[in-house]
Amino acid sequence: MSKSAIGLLGAVCCAVLFIASPAGAAGRVALVIGNQAYENLTPLANPGRDAGRLAELLAANGFEVMSCDGERAGCFDLDRSAMTDAIEDFGFAARDAEVALFFYAGHGMQTGDGNVIAPVNMELACDMLAARRGTMLDDVLNEMAGAREKIVILDACRNDPLKAQRCATRGARPLSFGSFAVPDSVSRFLLLSSTQNGQVAQDGLPGGHSPFAESLIQWMEQAPQARFGELFDRVSKQVIKETAAANFTQVPEMLIRGGAPEACLGGGDCAASAEAIALRAEVEALEAENARNQDYEEIVVALLRNAGYDDPQTLSDGERRRVFAEIMAASRALAERGAEGEAALAALREGDDSGAEAIFRRDLADGPVADPEAGSPQPAASLLHLAAIARLTDTGRAVELYQQAVAIDPDNLETLIALAETSLAAGKREQARQAYERAAVLVEQDRGTAEQQVWATEGLADMEWADGRSLTALELYLKANAAARRGSAQEPDNTGLKRGILVTRYNIGHLKMDSGDIDGALEAFRDGLAVAEALAAEHPFDPRWAFDIGRGHERIGRALQRRGDLDAALAEYEKKHAVMTRVAAAFPDHPVWQRDLALADEFLGDIATAKGDHAGAARHYRASLQRMIPVRDANPGHTGHQRFTAVTHLALGDALYKTGAVAEAVENYRAGMAVSRKLAATDPGNAQWRWDLFRAHQRLASSQPPGAEWHAKALQTIERLEADGLLAEHNRKWIGITRQRLEETREAESGSR
Repeated sequence: MSKSAIGLLGAVCCAVLFIASPAGAAGRVALVIGNQAYENLTPLANPGRDAGRLAELLAANGFEVMSCDGERAGCFDLDRSAMTDAIEDFGFAARDAEVALFFYAGHGMQTGDGNVIAPVNMELACDMLAARRGTMLDDVLNEMAGAREKIVILDACRNDPLKAQRCATRGARPLSFGSFAVPDSVSRFLLLSSTQNGQVAQDGLPGGHSPFAESLIQWMEQAPQARFGELFDRVSKQVIKETAAANFTQVPEMLIRGGAPEACLGGGDCAASAEAIALRAEVEALEAENARNQDYEEIVVALLRNAGYDDPQTLSDGERRRVFAEIMAASRALAERGAEGEAALAALREGDDSGAEAIFRRDLADGPVADPEAGSPQPAASLLHLAAIARLTDTGRAVELYQQAVAIDPDNLETLIALAETSLAAGKREQARQAYERAAVLVEQDRGTAEQQVWATEGLADMEWADGRSLTALELYLKANAAARRGSAQEPDNTGLKRGILVTRYNIGHLKMDSGDIDGALEAFRDGLAVAEALAAEHPFDPRWAFDIGRGHERIGRALQRRGDLDAALAEYEKKHAVMTRVAAAFPDHPVWQRDLALADEFLGDIATAKGDHAGAARHYRASLQRMIPVRDANPGHTGHQRFTAVTHLALGDALYKTGAVAEAVENYRAGMAVSRKLAATDPGNAQWRWDLFRAHQRLASSQPPGAEWHAKALQTIERLEADGLLAEHNRKWIGITRQRLEETREAESGSR
């Protein structure tokens, strides 16, 4: 018996425990490891689930899969000692085996000693990148040498293993495997890594699988008789396409030595399909097309860090997609400029844009030479690249550059959209409107791509809605939705168009709900939710679609709540909370996801309040604040986060007051007042912030009777709102109410003396 008594779970009978003998097994053996509960490196969410599902598939298809606990196929969260034992026992089992397959999911990287797969107790020195208690990948390959056919699958290099150790000195470049050194003399050897050497892989959302494992499992289930080489090509094709669409490109790497193994998952007749050669050519083309994407994506991350964004996930989804697309386009343009362009790219990776700016500025002196890739004159294309870089740190300068590009190429729909969006960010609403209106003319002329037409129309609709022209906004959203549906029918793989359908349906639903058409709102919200669910099923690793599912449940809940169906609304809000809990756990530093989870708690608190469960409401509001206060404090300039906490403090105070916890209620009223006072001082023209301050004064007056001091402050605040022309008509009644309360409290105070 092998020294650690690690057994083999076979497909003959799931309850039978097979023990690997020193003589080895003559069939097909597999060691599957999933490590995620790291003690010193960044913990991961999904390797155990990935490895567990793969072990089940292998066992169900006749592989004898090693079990480290004697109960289920696979080995999980192994420390260095357990991993060493498992690998040695695998070596015994692999001797003279027909096929030996090794799968590893977890952290992996190149150190000074070579490529390492990380046991859960491994440590890594930040300065020297030296591993302590690491396991060498070469040790695994050596143990497999006795098998006739050898297959290695590595889903490693996930995320940032050193994030938990806060290695600030190691630079922006991620840790990953180096080149795989496998001698040409090795026969029948096939290795598939989830990403190329020097690049990183995604872990995926908690509760799911990594993008690579998701595709691997899918194709193993769909094509068990496909030879592993062909199956891996199908996996690679899917991973490249899906991750590139999400702006985090993974290009799996496949290595063959001594002829490709002829084995397949199902065993028996493992024949190559007629499409195998064409598939290999297609994958090679995708690899070439996307080979440098991660390099360019690293440049985007470096420039974002230079602009104060330590994590790209802190950007909103729309901002992040736009930043990646524009700066990657600029990077590709630089790559075409030879050595000078490569030097500029190297500098950009360090956050230095001076070389890139010098190249693009030199183009501005040239005439309007056509640039086929940009579809516009060369100076205009270079202005767009300059604007994309400037947009991160100087929106005013970016607006000027986009204006210059529009002057050169006034019929470029993409440039007009960029000008409008950047103008809005710079506070230039009228300029943004002009750009969107010019874009609308081009849309009528059928200029630009279908996706550009959708977002141009949707952008103008947003402005109309914000300016109070709801009917015009509704017409534009309907028009954008129709365009998105037409475009999606012609481009079924375009996720941008599909998202255009769901976003416009959500907005249409909002406008219908505001007009009192609850049935129409619910229909629109459910249509949008169905699109989001379909996208999430197609791309389960992409958090955008999970976020949009949460938004759909939220909107349905709001419509049901508006109708008075509290139980049905509660069920929808609970669904949103469950979805966003999963997303927020995967991206703990992403403020948008964290805020949306906090918002879910807000809605649950509102339902509890409406049902009279004030203790339950306080619990939800407190959870919301606990999540949002760190987000707010991490970005003190974000007024939206500031107001979120101000309003929640008031809601929590109300709930606490109803439970009799008056002192804690007053504490929250004061906290909300402090935030609203700061916001109102920042922008006295913002009516909403000043109204929030009035509400805080009201609550402090009511909670501390007779409250003449706070009633006086409330009256002063609302009278100033009216004097400045900022008080909404339906709120004017509160002037008289507040005056009366102040008089009553003053009479009460004087009578008590």
